[in-house]
Amino acid sequence: MARPSAWGFFCRAFPVTAIPSLQVAEIFGKQHANVLRDIEQFLTQQPEIFVEPNFGVIEYPVRRGFGTEMVKAYLLSKDGFPYAGKAFLPAHPAR
Repeated sequence: MARPSAWGFFCRAFPVTAIPSLQVAEIFGKQHANVLRDIEQFLTQQPEIFVEPNFGVIEYPVRRGFGTEMVKAYLLSKDGFPYAGKAFLPAHPAR
Protein backbone atom coordinates (compact mmCIF):
# COMPACT_ATOMS: atom_id res chain seq x y z
CA MET A 1 0.00 0.00 0.00
CA ALA A 2 1.17 3.53 -0.68
CA ARG A 3 2.18 5.75 2.21
CA PRO A 4 2.82 9.52 2.27
CA SER A 5 6.38 10.72 1.72
CA ALA A 6 8.09 14.01 1.01
CA TRP A 7 7.33 13.94 -2.72
CA GLY A 8 3.85 12.48 -2.67
CA PHE A 9 3.60 8.73 -2.28
CA PHE A 10 6.15 5.95 -2.00
CA CYS A 11 5.21 2.46 -3.06
CA ARG A 12 6.95 -0.08 -0.84
CA ALA A 13 6.81 -2.78 -3.52
CA PHE A 14 8.76 -0.65 -6.01
CA PRO A 15 11.30 2.06 -5.16
CA VAL A 16 9.45 4.78 -7.08
CA THR A 17 8.15 8.05 -5.74
CA ALA A 18 4.89 9.26 -7.24
CA ILE A 19 2.26 11.96 -6.91
CA PRO A 20 -1.47 11.15 -6.97
CA SER A 21 -3.66 12.83 -9.58
CA LEU A 22 -5.73 14.29 -6.73
CA GLN A 23 -2.70 16.27 -5.61
CA VAL A 24 -1.99 17.31 -9.21
CA ALA A 25 -5.53 18.70 -9.46
CA GLU A 26 -5.04 20.61 -6.22
CA ILE A 27 -1.66 22.05 -7.30
CA PHE A 28 -2.99 23.29 -10.64
CA GLY A 29 -6.39 24.41 -9.29
CA LYS A 30 -8.35 22.03 -11.53
CA GLN A 31 -11.20 19.60 -10.93
CA HIS A 32 -9.99 16.03 -10.52
CA ALA A 33 -12.36 14.79 -13.24
CA ASN A 34 -10.71 17.16 -15.73
CA VAL A 35 -7.23 16.06 -14.65
CA LEU A 36 -8.24 12.40 -15.18
CA ARG A 37 -9.59 13.26 -18.64
CA ASP A 38 -6.35 15.05 -19.59
CA ILE A 39 -4.13 12.26 -18.26
CA GLU A 40 -6.14 9.61 -20.12
CA GLN A 41 -5.94 11.64 -23.34
CA PHE A 42 -2.18 12.04 -22.83
CA LEU A 43 -1.74 8.30 -22.19
CA THR A 44 -3.43 7.34 -25.49
CA GLN A 45 -0.65 9.20 -27.32
CA GLN A 46 2.25 7.51 -25.49
CA PRO A 47 3.96 4.16 -26.06
CA GLU A 48 3.12 1.43 -23.54
CA ILE A 49 6.79 1.17 -22.56
CA PHE A 50 6.56 4.72 -21.16
CA VAL A 51 3.06 4.47 -19.69
CA GLU A 52 3.39 1.27 -17.67
CA PRO A 53 6.23 2.27 -15.32
CA ASN A 54 5.18 5.92 -14.95
CA PHE A 55 1.38 5.91 -14.54
CA GLY A 56 -0.38 3.61 -12.09
CA VAL A 57 -4.14 3.34 -11.61
CA ILE A 58 -5.38 3.44 -8.01
CA GLU A 59 -8.75 3.77 -6.31
CA TYR A 60 -9.68 5.76 -3.24
CA PRO A 61 -12.90 5.81 -1.17
CA VAL A 62 -15.32 8.74 -1.40
CA ARG A 63 -18.39 9.13 0.80
CA ARG A 64 -21.62 9.21 -1.22
CA GLY A 65 -24.88 9.42 0.67
CA PHE A 66 -24.85 6.72 3.33
CA GLY A 67 -22.05 4.68 1.80
CA THR A 68 -18.72 4.94 0.04
CA GLU A 69 -17.75 4.62 -3.58
CA MET A 70 -14.33 3.76 -4.95
CA VAL A 71 -13.11 6.42 -7.38
CA LYS A 72 -10.30 6.09 -9.92
CA ALA A 73 -7.10 8.11 -9.70
CA TYR A 74 -3.58 7.87 -11.11
CA LEU A 75 -0.18 7.78 -9.47
CA LEU A 76 2.30 9.67 -11.64
CA SER A 77 5.97 8.86 -11.18
CA LYS A 78 8.45 11.70 -10.99
CA ASP A 79 9.52 10.71 -14.52
CA GLY A 80 5.95 10.76 -15.87
CA PHE A 81 4.68 13.85 -14.04
CA PRO A 82 6.65 16.48 -16.02
CA TYR A 83 5.31 15.16 -19.33
CA ALA A 84 1.68 14.91 -18.21
CA GLY A 85 1.96 18.16 -16.25
CA LYS A 86 2.51 20.11 -19.45
CA ALA A 87 -1.18 19.56 -20.24
CA PHE A 88 -2.14 21.58 -17.15
CA LEU A 89 0.01 24.62 -17.89
CA PRO A 90 -1.45 27.61 -19.79
CA ALA A 91 -0.73 27.63 -23.52
CA HIS A 92 0.73 31.13 -23.32
CA PRO A 93 2.44 32.23 -20.11
CA ALA A 94 1.28 35.50 -18.57
CA ARG A 95 3.54 38.45 -19.32
